[in-house]
Amino acid sequence: MEIVNQNKDRRTRRKSSIDLSTMVYGKIPPQARDLEEAVLGAVMLEKSAFDTIIEILKPECFYVDAHQEIFKSFQNLAQKSTPIDMLTVVEELKTNGKLDEIGGPYYITKLTNAVVSTANIEAHGATVRHRMVQRAWSSPGLFDTVIRYHRGSAGSC
Repeated sequence: MEIVNQNKDRRTRRKSSIDLSTMVYGKIPPQARDLEEAVLGAVMLEKSAFDTIIEILKPECFYVDAHQEIFKSFQNLAQKSTPIDMLTVVEELKTNGKLDEIGGPYYITKLTNAVVSTANIEAHGATVRHRMVQRAWSSPGLFDTVIRYHRGSAGSC
């Protein structure tokens, strides 16, 4: 009787959803992915949300790289005086060649579908910023970035 290894043919393995390269001393850095998603989704749903959140956050405040790119697209659209919604954000990301990198149009839609209310966007933004500051204390490179922001060179964070 021949023994067949069923695991031998499996080409794909489950990938960990945690980026191990960002771990500091075996711990996951402080983050608030769900709040990051809520903030980004709220900006695309509420016309005045970006004006509120731009005073609190910068792209570097977001832990997830895709969220940083989405926030940069918000800034680009605002600079062009273009409304910020799902369609314009998708088009901006496509124009900049970043759409596939962030997960495609589906991910943008997922962000807006996850929003329950835009009422607490300011508090959510403050929490995202606070988690970035916490990460900065554990990483010398991020700490320097936070110091530069607090000295007034680029805004808040």
